[in-house]
Amino acid sequence: MSEQGTEGETGSLNSGPLKVFTGLLGEDVFFVPCEWGTKKPLLTYVERPFEGTKSEAYQAVFNLEPTNIAVYLGKASGGLYAIDFDADEDLAAFLELNPALTATTRSRGSRGGMVWLRIEGGKKSDTSPQPSPQGGEGVYPESCNPEHKHFEWRADNRLSTIYGRHPKGMDYTLMVKGPPVTVAFDSIVWPEDWELPWDNAGDGKLKQLYGEPFYTNDKGALTGINEGYWAGLHAQENVLLFEKDEKTFYGYHGDTGLYDVESEDAIRIKISSRMLEASRQANVFDLQKKRTAKTLNSVIAHLRGIVEKHKPFTHYTVALLGCTDGDGNVFVVDEHAERLWLPQRHAAGIKAMLARHTVGVGKGQHPLALSDLKRFVAGADVFSKQSDGTTVAAQYARLGITLRVANSDRINGWAEMLHRLGDPDAGIRPTMFIHRRCGRLLECLPTLQHDPHR
Repeated sequence: MSEQGTEGETGSLNSGPLKVFTGLLGEDVFFVPCEWGTKKPLLTYVERPFEGTKSEAYQAVFNLEPTNIAVYLGKASGGLYAIDFDADEDLAAFLELNPALTATTRSRGSRGGMVWLRIEGGKKSDTSPQPSPQGGEGVYPESCNPEHKHFEWRADNRLSTIYGRHPKGMDYTLMVKGPPVTVAFDSIVWPEDWELPWDNAGDGKLKQLYGEPFYTNDKGALTGINEGYWAGLHAQENVLLFEKDEKTFYGYHGDTGLYDVESEDAIRIKISSRMLEASRQANVFDLQKKRTAKTLNSVIAHLRGIVEKHKPFTHYTVALLGCTDGDGNVFVVDEHAERLWLPQRHAAGIKAMLARHTVGVGKGQHPLALSDLKRFVAGADVFSKQSDGTTVAAQYARLGITLRVANSDRINGWAEMLHRLGDPDAGIRPTMFIHRRCGRLLECLPTLQHDPHR
């Protein structure tokens, strides 16, 4: 085992790795013990309160035997985040542009390095906005692993190992033993030729999917437009779908919460206006001349393929009611699952589901209500702004249901599910229990898409 700290900076490993890395990273960091040589947690941590990590029983696990130490990143650890680089040259290019981060904590596994840093506005006590795809002052992107593989941004609800044995056999080492540097996310400089994953919702992702918006010759003169790009742009900026059996477009209206028929003529006018706006913004005025009926019809044809849905109005809207006990067990006790309902009807159904249960004791006992819930989360798509600026989450808020963004890390989520379901045949008891009334959940769990090798 290679030494990962020096006396006077991070302490001696003889004093215990947990104490060493607490002194290095901070008392507010959420450490998770993992099986030696793996990234598999030895204890549950997702629902564990931070105070529980300070108990003698929890901390004793780190010293029972050789144990890897991971950090539960983000707000759970006082705004501690990490940027993982697989290649030395990518790490060098990044640090050259960010000299202030050369002094921040840096570790290494099998290659490259992990840059540990604190983000302004990233603590639990901060009142900054939720993680944003764009980043900016007081906000930061969700965890993401770009396709170009230059780096991986690790944020809320991710585990990153800082001490122990790497799965490939070498030890994790500290390359820089200083404490984490605090920066604003938007102050980080990235190499110009790296496409940033939080821009994927914008022009970078569109170009990646469909190519450049228009074509030019060697002299820079416009020669044609890429119909696929303009169809993709319209699909990105508007919530709509194409029902292939009916051969009809439907557009979503945030004020009513309903989809309504949208004519192809109306869509052509919107796309033409958007191309006119883009031509003025980019000073490519010849683009205006390309807005012919033939071109717009071709864009519509591409759009059909992009937003086509089969029987789109038959999917279920599902709300699950869960709770935990003092031992960290999770219980899913009830379910609301309906389709072809408006938000108003769903909201009433969800409130009725809650009211089937009671909380409190004695005279304080009462039907469960929304105000009794610790949190109510939903997928990120519920918070996506529609073309009119509204969101599905806002509709439910007007109906008394305040939603928060759910953790959408499917890989770690599936790992947590498997961990909680246990393996009774091997003597590993489950820590998650689902009531029989949750029929849709029980039906869907075996069919969830996942990578069996991860």
